[in-house]
Amino acid sequence: MKSPRRSACATVARFAVALLLALILLTDLIYLAFPVLRSRYSIFIPAVGIQLQMEYRQAIAAGVIGLLLLALIGYFVRRRLRERLVKQESTEAEIQPEALAMAYRHKLMAQLSQLKVVGVARPLDLETSYIPLRVRVEGSEAAAPFLPFPPRVGGTEGGHETMSPREALARFRHLVLLGEPGAGKTTLLRHLAFQAAQGKLEDLPDFPIFISLSHFAAAAPQASLLDFVIREIDALYGSPALRFYLEERLEEGSVLLLLDGLDETYSDQLAVDRPPSPRAKLEGTEATYRHVVGQINVLTARYPRVPVVVTSRRAGWKGLLAASFHTLEVLKLEQDDIQRFLINWFGRGSERVWELQRAISQNPRVQAMAANPLLLSLMALVFEEDGRLPAGQARPSGSLRAGLYGRALELLLEKWETHRGRKRVSRFTAEHQHDLLEEVALHFHLRRHLCFPEADLSGITASYLSAVGLPADWVPTALKRISAQYGLLREQPPRWYSFPHLTWQEYFAAAAISKKGRLELALEGIPDLWWEGTVLFLAEMLEDASPLLEGILNQEDDVFRSNLMLAGRCLASKPRLKRAGLRESIIEQLQELVEGEYHPGSLFLRQRAIGVLVEIGDPSIVAYFQSLIITRKIDRTVHRWVTTALASLGDESTITDLVALLSDQRIDFAVRINVAAALGSLGDKSVIPQLLALLPDEKVDYRVRMAVAEALGSLGACPEPGRRDESITPQLLRLLPNEKIDYRVRVRVAEALGVLGACPEHGRRDESITSQLLRLLRNEKVDYNVRMTVAEILGSLGDKSIAPRLLAILGKKKIDPDVRASIAAALGSLGDKSVVPQLLRLLPNEKIDPSIRWRIVDALGALGAMDDESTVPDLLGLLSNEKVDSSVRVTVAEAMGEKTVTPRLPTPIPVGREAAEALRFLDDRSKVPRLLALLSDPDKKKLDRSVRLKIVEALGALGDDRITAEGLAALLDDEEIGSAVYQALFLVCQRIGGRVFAGEGGGYEVR
Repeated sequence: MKSPRRSACATVARFAVALLLALILLTDLIYLAFPVLRSRYSIFIPAVGIQLQMEYRQAIAAGVIGLLLLALIGYFVRRRLRERLVKQESTEAEIQPEALAMAYRHKLMAQLSQLKVVGVARPLDLETSYIPLRVRVEGSEAAAPFLPFPPRVGGTEGGHETMSPREALARFRHLVLLGEPGAGKTTLLRHLAFQAAQGKLEDLPDFPIFISLSHFAAAAPQASLLDFVIREIDALYGSPALRFYLEERLEEGSVLLLLDGLDETYSDQLAVDRPPSPRAKLEGTEATYRHVVGQINVLTARYPRVPVVVTSRRAGWKGLLAASFHTLEVLKLEQDDIQRFLINWFGRGSERVWELQRAISQNPRVQAMAANPLLLSLMALVFEEDGRLPAGQARPSGSLRAGLYGRALELLLEKWETHRGRKRVSRFTAEHQHDLLEEVALHFHLRRHLCFPEADLSGITASYLSAVGLPADWVPTALKRISAQYGLLREQPPRWYSFPHLTWQEYFAAAAISKKGRLELALEGIPDLWWEGTVLFLAEMLEDASPLLEGILNQEDDVFRSNLMLAGRCLASKPRLKRAGLRESIIEQLQELVEGEYHPGSLFLRQRAIGVLVEIGDPSIVAYFQSLIITRKIDRTVHRWVTTALASLGDESTITDLVALLSDQRIDFAVRINVAAALGSLGDKSVIPQLLALLPDEKVDYRVRMAVAEALGSLGACPEPGRRDESITPQLLRLLPNEKIDYRVRVRVAEALGVLGACPEHGRRDESITSQLLRLLRNEKVDYNVRMTVAEILGSLGDKSIAPRLLAILGKKKIDPDVRASIAAALGSLGDKSVVPQLLRLLPNEKIDPSIRWRIVDALGALGAMDDESTVPDLLGLLSNEKVDSSVRVTVAEAMGEKTVTPRLPTPIPVGREAAEALRFLDDRSKVPRLLALLSDPDKKKLDRSVRLKIVEALGALGDDRITAEGLAALLDDEEIGSAVYQALFLVCQRIGGRVFAGEGGGYEVR
């Protein structure tokens, strides 16, 4: 293909030749046209070999005329050529950014397609080895760490819907994904970016940008996030045209922005020569976090249409992002997920898959750890080499989690030595590498750095090599070996390094502290969440963790009992304790919190204490929970948490005991309801036969059986396409027409069948359930309450094919009016507009009860009939028909006025002008002082309690300074809102790094 510029030059040449010929011909024409010019003066034109005889002045005149014509033609030709060149350049400018964007996507896919796992020499293929994770909206009580395998029940969990990250992003646009360390947050983002670049994310942009926020905080501490993003892309795919193209796409919202590791910006990267006091260091970490959060907020405000995902550890999440962000939790792996992971690791058909699965299932603590992708990968690495999991003796650790890290590290270094073989004998041994990594981790962890420049890393390496008697010029070789072999350090452009995961840095820092015996380094940092992971590792590694735990407990504790909670979490790793009674003392203090007297914040403290006790998981704790359930000395809400905790901790005998409690009439029905709910949430299908047997047992309280029916719906719902428990559905269907069973129980059974009949996660319906439920609708012997519920369930299943059969039942006079009204509502829910004409014909029929016709009007509104030009005349005619019941006409008029698209607003709370004004500012951080002042008004009777609670909730979400913390602390003893204030104050203190202590003379002090 010829280039555009060559084509233009050829065109110019052709025009030049044509013009020259035109000039010659024009001269001839002039000569022939004017006889007076014909004289015998000869002139020879050698260019064309023609001899003309004319007078000299005549020849000049002809030449001048020709030149004038040539200039005129040249002007128009040049103008035409310029237009063509401008058009060509414009086309090139349009094509170039698109081509660059395509190249960017291909390069990004190449970078993301390989998933490097520590300990695996050959990277894994991301697309084939990735295990899809699920997320759910934060705020569920089930978020407490009770269950090792959170249930996935019909797309919902604990009353909160679970969804894929893609579904969440399409729904909310701005997301924060929270998870525990190693939960797979980074891999999740990488997979999203990979799919987006392939164009596989429907309704989402195909131009993903993946940014490590810790890299941004380290490499560009004062820069704009937008400039950093553009600079990163320019550096990799350098083209000025792409910059403008990217800005255009940001304006359009056609960029997917993926920001990884917000919690990892809570480091002192902005500090320069900062005094080493804990407070100064804490201020530095807060400054970095706030800077990054501010930049994210600026970017989302400037480009509100851009979908954004931010990830963070749960413990490091301090909020402060804009109100447009929705917080979701990354769920742990389930048993099926673990099996798929192991198949990907070992290969389908490998005996190691089943052997490791068996080893995991035999130990509840290992089972809980395996739900974490990072820990599961370490288990697979160790099991692949050793054929067993570590027993806790691996250097330098003494417990399971640290043992996994320690043994995995030994294997990595052993592999490296074997890989070198005899070809290159070096004095820089695996032991030296291990020690150097400890020095590096501790040095930068003390400074709260996640990323560190090559110059600083080289300086530490040189100092270490000198200390062990190795040449300083080995620094480049040493760094290359550590980073290149299995990724124990990873290089990030430009010339920055980091550990492959924050937990590795915490592990090495803890190992260094343990070896040096410098516990004070960790104890000084305990108020800061930055040190929590290191302290937990340290408790596992020490030969005697008693001094560490006593050091934690001896520090002044705050009102949130942070020190006690941390000490309890240390116990969960089963550390070696030589101090007699220390373990029992910590557990007793946690139990006192669970059973303690009511005070503001007690529910919050009890939930945290229960979660820590579950982590500890001793048999004594199982017995303690069992005693609490039976005696019921605690609040009903706390009782529900305890029951769920016990169900997650217990073995088969515990589950059997819980099932037996359901039919024990001596135990309060509320206790048994909680037991049934716990059994449903646990997901253990082995209890299904016993639960089914309870439903027709009239000796069991009907309220307990209602809870049992709900639990069966949860246990029988399909977690995967095409999978459900076939034994449940027929037995539940047989119970519905049984009039000997309390109708309220059968209503719950019908609701359970609705869950079983559809799997929202996969859009699958069970037609056999639908057919049998339709037959029940016609059966007048079945209680009308049951049939009303059946009608509602049929509407929710969404099977439009049943609409004609529902219409036929609706027209039957013998059917109970309330059932027919529910059928009308179901038709509206199904969304089949073909039934609109038949429904319209039923409206003026005075033989049909008005209550049924009211629901028909609602159904017509749901089907869009109130806005349909073809149906509006019929509805208007109905309004003027005096023969139609007036209540029906009023309902039609109201529906046409609302047009079914204007939501009915709830009745506002009469709170007064000042409070109403305050409620408008609940998402505006700048109005925090006004909200706080309003809340602190001594004349609190002006405000309704619900309004005050809303303001407290807003302050918990928005507050980010000491003044807000002090204002909330002053309200802790308020009996009306104290519990809500306690939780809000906890959130604010996490953001500002503050702690709240009870004052000696009363009141509270924020430090």
